[in-house]
Parts: sequence; C-alpha cells; structure tokens
Amino acid sequence: MKKGVEIISFDMDGTLIPKEFADHFWLEKLPELYSKKHGLSKEKASDILMEHYDEIGKNDVRWYQPEYWFSRYDLNEDPEEVLQEVRDHYDLYDDAKEAMKKLHKEYKLIVISNGIKMFIETGLGDHKKYFSSLYSSVSDFQMSNKKPSLYLKICRQLHVEPGKVVHIGDSLHNDYEPAVQAGLTSYLLDRNGKRSEISSGTEGVTDLLQIIDLF
Repeated sequence: MKKGVEIISFDMDGTLIPKEFADHFWLEKLPELYSKKHGLSKEKASDILMEHYDEIGKNDVRWYQPEYWFSRYDLNEDPEEVLQEVRDHYDLYDDAKEAMKKLHKEYKLIVISNGIKMFIETGLGDHKKYFSSLYSSVSDFQMSNKKPSLYLKICRQLHVEPGKVVHIGDSLHNDYEPAVQAGLTSYLLDRNGKRSEISSGTEGVTDLLQIIDLF
C-alpha cells in the first residue's frame, strides 16, 4: 500500500453487500408489485419489465431510479419502504463489516457506487456511521457509469490528491480501471479467486480484510 493514504473508498454492490440485494428489488419485488397492480402473473409481469428495462438501457440514469419506474407503473408503494423490506433479507459481507470497523479508526472511509443514494444508505443500514461520505454516480453526478472523471470530481470535492485515495471494488471496468486511470490506487475484489484479470497483473484481493494487511 502506498504511504500517505488518507481515504479508502469502497464500491457497494458485490463489494460491501451481495449483488442479490439490488437484483431482488429489480428482478423480484418490482415485477411482483407490477403483477398485483395489473392483474398479471408474475412471470408475465417480469417479461414486460425486462423489455422496459432494455428499452431504457443502463446508459440512461432513469434505469437506476426506482421513482421513475414507480411513477411509470403508477405504483402506490413507497420505493424506500419496499427497498427496506428487501434489505431485511440481506446483510453486508462479514469481511466488509469487520474491515470497516477497523479501518475507520485511522482512515476516512467513503462509498463510490453507481447505485442510487437510496440503495447505498439502505444497504449500509447502521453501518453508515463508519463512512464520512456516500457518493452515487447517478444521484450525485447524473452519470450512469463510474468513469475516471467521476473519481477526479470526488477527489476535488474532498480536497485530496488522487494518489492518497484507495478504491476497492469488484468490477474491472467500473472500479479498478477508471480509478487507476484517475490516479488512485485500486484493488479488484475477487472473492472466488478465479478472475483472470488478477493473474494477468491487476492488483487484487480475495477478502476485504486483506486491505488491512496492505497498510
């Protein structure tokens, strides 16, 4: 680990909490609400929503916004309450909880995610207390993907040099590569230990607790 590190940044989905948390909301809960609203089978509702998701596409920030979909489908439920119901079935990774408890004593911790702020805050739950800032590329910057410019904007907001920030995430293209291009130190999380990118020279870890040992 480079000396002089001041901030440690974490991705959210697949890094701090299982991807199934967000997937459950989009692929299970929302089709369920749509099916009840329109008197369709859940399977038919799911097919319709998948078509609509594809029509909007992941490059459109509306794709990530529950409020857009709830309004489009005229659903009366509160998106935040629905998301909290989903959250009750999931928890943060054990290594994530232990790592943040230890690291926050010496470093400023932040989250940089392309999920909306509601997903970050609900996902973290009581563990929000360990983080000084939570950044959503969609909610805060109207960006659907995490690009080098996003990391640089956040560094400027925090008044910190990119070289003093470490970012950890499970996506090569949204976490590792753009963070490195922005001048941050980055580690690609590979919990299964099977990613070819790691063996080809990309800096990686298989457990967030390994970050502690790198200091």
